[in-house]
Amino acid sequence: MIRYVKAADLDTDKWDACVHRAENGLVYSTSWYLDILGEDWDALVLNDYEAVMPLVYRSKYSVPYIFRPTGVQQLGLTGEKADDPDRFKAFLEAIPSKYKLMDVFTNSSNAVEELDSSWKKSEQVNLLLELEDTYEGIYRRFSSQTKRNLKKAQKQNFKIFEYDPPEVLIRLFKENQANKYSVSDDFYQKMTHLMHVLIHKKAGRVWTIHDEHNSATAGAFIMEYKGRATLLFTATDEFGRDTHALTYLINEYLVYQSGHLKCFDFEGSNVPGIRKFYAGFGAREDNYYHLRKVNLPLPFRWLF
Repeated sequence: MIRYVKAADLDTDKWDACVHRAENGLVYSTSWYLDILGEDWDALVLNDYEAVMPLVYRSKYSVPYIFRPTGVQQLGLTGEKADDPDRFKAFLEAIPSKYKLMDVFTNSSNAVEELDSSWKKSEQVNLLLELEDTYEGIYRRFSSQTKRNLKKAQKQNFKIFEYDPPEVLIRLFKENQANKYSVSDDFYQKMTHLMHVLIHKKAGRVWTIHDEHNSATAGAFIMEYKGRATLLFTATDEFGRDTHALTYLINEYLVYQSGHLKCFDFEGSNVPGIRKFYAGFGAREDNYYHLRKVNLPLPFRWLF
């Protein structure tokens, strides 16, 4: 039986145990990660936490809707038989009717074949690099372009720093990339808080590249959960872009972790240039879906 459960009534120990033991369990679906995000969320639970699905929600004009919060790529169904099309369909049908708009970002294991046309489906690109090989084996799968860029970067007098605070990354992004994106102050606050908590929980780390003048020129925040490293946030300045500092940083991380972790998750992207950059490290696609359903009369759909 699938039950709708308010977050306050969840057995979070059982919830997190379900996510941890599930083959498709990702850090985004743990109760503590969802709590860090500072958004309201409830859940669907199968029997005694055999499978779970978080529902993160807000209200607009008093209309509750399900959305994907900052800091999350995939949610969807986690647990036993999460790849069963009928089980996933049953979970979606169990979402309470009070939610008039549903933006569901599935787990890559969730099967969407059985969904009817009321759900609009959009495939989202994710890229994974297996790390259980030696570094030499991983490097052999780099594209020729990535290898050339790495050689250029290795000619610089770069230094890796592992203990810069998240604020260094945020400042680097604000000063060099914010003008390309529509980014709110709320995003910076939530991302900074998320990174600090993950560091405290020993589930994430900041790596930065400093140039010969000891200035941060590129950086990344990498989460680590169940043997899966996830590239949550990156930033670089113009010098870092020109000298391929981010390629250097990712390569150094692969040298450090190859053979120790299961995989490196690049977190996308559908943007062709970014997809090509990540694929250049030998990553394969492991895609998921954005599902959207609107249960509002046509005259009111413009509100969303």
